[in-house]
Amino acid sequence: MLRPDWSSIMSHSCDGAAAAAKTVNRKRAAVNEVFGVAVERGYFAQNPLNGLRWTGPEVADEVDPDCVPNPAQVARLLAAVKALPGRGPHLYAFFGCMYYAAMRLAEVIHLQKSQCRLPTSGWGLLNLKGGVVTAGKEWTDDGAVMRSTP
Repeated sequence: MLRPDWSSIMSHSCDGAAAAAKTVNRKRAAVNEVFGVAVERGYFAQNPLNGLRWTGPEVADEVDPDCVPNPAQVARLLAAVKALPGRGPHLYAFFGCMYYAAMRLAEVIHLQKSQCRLPTSGWGLLNLKGGVVTAGKEWTDDGAVMRSTP
């Protein structure tokens, strides 16, 4: 039986370029699940991926400074978003909070006008509440996911 080169299939995108580590791991998990269902339904006697020795690429945890926009670029991006018809002003405030106040998505979503002290010029004050804080299982002593709402 001809066996495909799984590592090549999993670690490259359709155009032949190397895929990101998270993409490779997601693809492998999806294919593994498909084969698992095929075994359950009797199409295969065993999962063909089980015997393969394979290690995925390492996930880069660092942020590349060249990929982060500088303040001048952010100002231009926000101005362009604000000029969009419809929800432009809403998205301007949304992304502005994320950049300038370093707010997480859940904090921005739950932000209400009553929590904002915004002067006509200069910096204001945001009283945050309602964001959901989650610590993944790798960060807790007992291996359980911890959720809390401030």
